[in-house]
Amino acid sequence: MSDPTILSPGQIEFLHIFNNTATILSFLALSFFFGNIYLSSKIQYNFSLTLICNLFFADLIYTICNLLSNISTSSPLLCKLEGFFRTYSLWSSVIWATIIGYVAYIKTVKNERSAENKYFSMLFLGHGLPLLISTIPFFPVPIQYKTNGAYCWVIGKDDVATAKGKFAILLIWAWVAISITTFFYYRVFKYLKDLEISTAVLEVKKVLIFPIILYIAFIPVTIVDLQLFPKYFFELKILHIICLHSLGILNVLAYGYQRIKGGPVMRRLTGHSVMMSRKITDVHDDPMLENQEPFDVTEQSFDGNSFDSNTSVKHTLIEATTMC
Repeated sequence: MSDPTILSPGQIEFLHIFNNTATILSFLALSFFFGNIYLSSKIQYNFSLTLICNLFFADLIYTICNLLSNISTSSPLLCKLEGFFRTYSLWSSVIWATIIGYVAYIKTVKNERSAENKYFSMLFLGHGLPLLISTIPFFPVPIQYKTNGAYCWVIGKDDVATAKGKFAILLIWAWVAISITTFFYYRVFKYLKDLEISTAVLEVKKVLIFPIILYIAFIPVTIVDLQLFPKYFFELKILHIICLHSLGILNVLAYGYQRIKGGPVMRRLTGHSVMMSRKITDVHDDPMLENQEPFDVTEQSFDGNSFDSNTSVKHTLIEATTMC
């Protein structure tokens, strides 16, 4: 009986069709996002948007790698380049998703205002570390960047070595990062839910879409690489291609969902934040109010404040969880 994990040329061509469809959609979505950033003078650049841009840059590199797979399998040099940037972009995308969850956590649960001061450390973790890890297969190790027929990534001397290599170089750490990201968002959700502000709870439920995107992207590829259901290897491989190679458009849709849902709220908050800035400017000589943050989300900060606490929490939530 033939091994179902060995794909025929026809099946590989079929995978290329799904790859190109998911990849083109991701490329168009990411291009629209960056084009909108570049062309629009109305976009307010802030720290959250900076983090999102880093995440989407990693997704864009990964999308380009998936486009490159159409020609790289016949060129050893292009194959190595694709494998290198595929590893880098997947690592970078997962790390930036975790960083965004961390910023959401410290800005809400921990009520810290120093996240921006850690940006250079974030840049190293989000870009420098993935670049270093991506060089591992260039050294004399049991895995190298080679084609598997459909695209180029880490390949070992046999299937067992390949599976171990994929888990060692990415998948184990990806699931560690996904677990940490889930923890951060869960803590944000629980913290704001405990404030018992119903409108804020409705807002915070929507941020859970970000870790869900990671689960959608990485569950199928993990099942495929573990060969949990070898009888359905080809069908699961299609699901893996669709989900993981759609990472770009999934993240853009998640971001767009937050923007569309948060749009009316943000329009109200823009005027509100300007009003609060003026209030603080007017009273800056008061030593009791000099260091007060207008959008402090601790429960104590609501005591005696003249502005609507619901709006305050919504604003902080939108800023801290990338709903820019």
